Amino acid sequence: MAPSFFCALALAILVTSTLPAQETTPARQPIPPRRIIARVNGVEITEDHYRAHLFRTLGRRLLDDYVDRLLVVEEAQRLKISVPYEEVEREVERQLERTHAVIGGGPDRLWTDLETRGFGRNEYLARVRAETLHRMVLDRCIVATREVSDEDLRDEYRRRFGEEGVRRRVRCFIVHGAERPGSLAFETKWKRAATVLRRVRGGEDFSTIVEAAATDATSRTGGEPTLEVVPGRLGSEFDRAVALLERPGEVSSVIHASDGFRIAQLIEKESVAFEEIEPELRRTLETAPVTDAERNRFLERLRERTPVEVVPVGAPASRA
Repeated sequence: MAPSFFCALALAILVTSTLPAQETTPARQPIPPRRIIARVNGVEITEDHYRAHLFRTLGRRLLDDYVDRLLVVEEAQRLKISVPYEEVEREVERQLERTHAVIGGGPDRLWTDLETRGFGRNEYLARVRAETLHRMVLDRCIVATREVSDEDLRDEYRRRFGEEGVRRRVRCFIVHGAERPGSLAFETKWKRAATVLRRVRGGEDFSTIVEAAATDATSRTGGEPTLEVVPGRLGSEFDRAVALLERPGEVSSVIHASDGFRIAQLIEKESVAFEEIEPELRRTLETAPVTDAERNRFLERLRERTPVEVVPVGAPASRA
């Protein structure tokens, strides 16, 4: 938290201190006096000294980040994209709630920790708002300019329905927690799932068991009344076990899935033609959450089409 805040503060100082003053006449302007920002044992530290220090210690990273933000603003203006203030505030609140949950100790814990590091509450909130607004604008620019190819659609089709193009829906009983095979916890959880399987094979209604587990917040078990199977999401063992279920109502054995132990019951199995599902696949890809890889590629494209000249520190500003 602290390094990124200092970087943002340093960038603000660097940018605002290097902005050229507006000229009112074409005549040569007098050279302004050096602005002193600190004194240490009588030694004066000027803005020029500090700017040079920032470039030596932080290099191009902050400048590149600032340039990226300018490019995103220009692209958002071109695309006529904006983010309402209320949406930014809602996202900031969600981020604060997540931060409070991670650090614990209630809402006051965060502000106390910030104060011990020398940060003010308003400074922190301003930084979070600025970062949130930047990310939201960037993501909307990416979504607005996304291009979904036929290859992308085919890949999404195979990801969701496998090479054979089959949609499977199941309901699952779950004993949560991935454990190391052979450990005591592994054996204990497997036995818990096996006990449920024996109840089902003895005639107990599986959907009732799943519904009860889904609403039970006091145990480490859970239930999913409806789950569309996506190959690879819960591990190869789960995929193989579900593929063996042929008729609705069939129940699997105990499966060691990626998130614990599962018992699956087939609800529906049907072939899905690519042409029928293509519009849905396109909507899914066009509105999918933006990934870090997409952000990086988008910023690279903006840089490639925009000339950026880096002027050495101390060089005179060009005059229009």
